Amino acid sequence: MVGIAPSHRNQLGNYTSWLAKRGIPYKVLAKGETLSGCDLLLLCGGPDVGQNVERDQLEKAWFKEAYGKIPVLGICRGFQISNVILGGTLYHDLSEEKVKHTSNKLEIAGEPQPLMESSWHDVIFEDGKRIKVNSRHHQGIKTLAPGLTPIAFCADDDLLEMVTGDKSLFVQWHPERPDVWGTEAEEVVYEWLKNYTTRSKPLEPLDQIFNYLKSKNFTVVSNDRIRKSINESFTDEFINSLVNSNPGKIKIVKDKMGRMAVKML
Repeated sequence: MVGIAPSHRNQLGNYTSWLAKRGIPYKVLAKGETLSGCDLLLLCGGPDVGQNVERDQLEKAWFKEAYGKIPVLGICRGFQISNVILGGTLYHDLSEEKVKHTSNKLEIAGEPQPLMESSWHDVIFEDGKRIKVNSRHHQGIKTLAPGLTPIAFCADDDLLEMVTGDKSLFVQWHPERPDVWGTEAEEVVYEWLKNYTTRSKPLEPLDQIFNYLKSKNFTVVSNDRIRKSINESFTDEFINSLVNSNPGKIKIVKDKMGRMAVKML
């Protein structure tokens, strides 16, 4: 069971959908909850470390409870805050450091739309392997914390992109995003993740959609968005069958663009 330290609500569905597609059980942690029953802690991406004090404090508490006892997967901000907790430092604005792969500072700091396009760049592993990953951040690792081991660097500016710690992995890119599904950037993280989690059988398509909608927390979601986020082969008829199989829980509505959409009740 993966315990997810909750990200911004606009982003949470990316993480839950990713784990669901990979057949990995998860639960979203609540404020004050412990990691009891969790095999792994997932620290998600989000706004700058220091910008949301309450979130920083919650994640620090969960990290300290987990690190050295169960694995931690830190993604983007999750990598950065873990590095700080362990004694490392950050570049607070990569654009001032003249790096090549940063996204727009204001978009990142202001919690962008969940499917904002990433910029892509190459990372190089210590064995010379090179893969493309998606970048979406304007902070980065300046001084690596003691006890962490560098694994991969950005090919353009040598910024740290992947490191390992005590049974833990930290990456600067976003393997959970729908546009990264099935790429090496996603698969290299999943190959590590599956070694530390109890996997269930892959979810049935209707269950995938239902879990995705639950993660949206009553938000109206267009069928187009569902297809893009989960499985582009899903048809309107297939999505409608979800409504028929869950009476009283989901209904068909229209989104702001007038498109067919679904909503949790």
